[in-house]
Amino acid sequence: MPIPTACKLALNVSRPDLDCLQAFAIAVLGAEAVHQEPGLWAGKLPDGNLLELYGPGANPPACLFAHGPVVVSFRVANLGQAMEQAQAAGLLTVSGPTDICPGLSHGYLRLADGMIIGLYEALTAESQIR
Repeated sequence: MPIPTACKLALNVSRPDLDCLQAFAIAVLGAEAVHQEPGLWAGKLPDGNLLELYGPGANPPACLFAHGPVVVSFRVANLGQAMEQAQAAGLLTVSGPTDICPGLSHGYLRLADGMIIGLYEALTAESQIR
């Protein structure tokens, strides 16, 4: 039985770092490529977590790397409810919930110091690998 995806790490990198990190993720971490487009590579790690590498030519949401080159997103069972709970805890909504594709929604929150935290809800097995 596959381990459900629990975390997604997004990195904003230069072109040489994109190529290097992609090779590292495959060779050392055992990542399997699940999505590629110009400037973006996404891989699923053996533990089910996701790694997204955004380089030149990628088109991430404007808020994603506004305060730093690394964003961690956590899978939640109910995105709307989780975003409300995060707001009640003092985080500010900067984006979402937004449907990315059928069965996958994202939202981004900001801490007081500017750090961005992502939340996502994956409803289908296919959407868990995006």
